[in-house]
Amino acid sequence: MAKPDRSNRAVYWQQMLNDYAQSGRSVKQFCKQRSISIPSFYQWKKKLSTPRATTNAIMPIKLIAAVPAACAPSRTVQIFTPSGFSIRIDSATQSDDLLRILRAIDDSSQGGPA
Repeated sequence: MAKPDRSNRAVYWQQMLNDYAQSGRSVKQFCKQRSISIPSFYQWKKKLSTPRATTNAIMPIKLIAAVPAACAPSRTVQIFTPSGFSIRIDSATQSDDLLRILRAIDDSSQGGPA
């Protein structure tokens, strides 16, 4: 990925952080491979994971099963939270399980129990 102009830096670094999360590499290995500085990596990680005043809470959602689970095709959904977490779930995920996951993320992003 080419280095961005000033207006696209946050988008570029969010993609770098997503790529790192998927890479399975250490920060040092990842940064060396991508020719990016480790201090810049951590600076952007902190900057992009700091909740903003208007987006620091997980929005309540209501799950509604429109089609019986046995009839529904398998689908995968990825949710990006304002606190920097990414959750990938499929249609087999129970709503109670998803609610527990979202609550755990909300607690950990606010410094509560993990």
